[in-house]
Amino acid sequence: MTSSSRTVRDRLHRAHTDLREQWVKGPWSLGAFEFLSFGIKQAWACLFGGAMVFLLLATFVFYPTDGALSRYDFIFLCALAIQVCLLVSGLETLEEAKVIFVFHVVGTLMEVFKTAQGSWIYP
Repeated sequence: MTSSSRTVRDRLHRAHTDLREQWVKGPWSLGAFEFLSFGIKQAWACLFGGAMVFLLLATFVFYPTDGALSRYDFIFLCALAIQVCLLVSGLETLEEAKVIFVFHVVGTLMEVFKTAQGSWIYP
């Protein structure tokens, strides 16, 4: 884990602990606090996916059809840029990125196989 990601995680953990001590007074407030914390963690986990959905919709509507770079190549480069931003900011660790990379390699191999068999095609 990099020092910047450790710092971000440490700050978030301290903030969670401080808020819990400040707001939790009994079992009902503990349940509400943990429910809200879970929602925030889920939103955090969806950050990349949400950015990608926004990117797909925005390029579908606004990307020029005669651009120098194809839309799919632009989306790929933007996805890499989002990933780099998450790593640099410490919102994602290098270990997490390695796992995601392995899944992408496996997925790419599966797509190469499926397109070679004619199961689907790309524009």
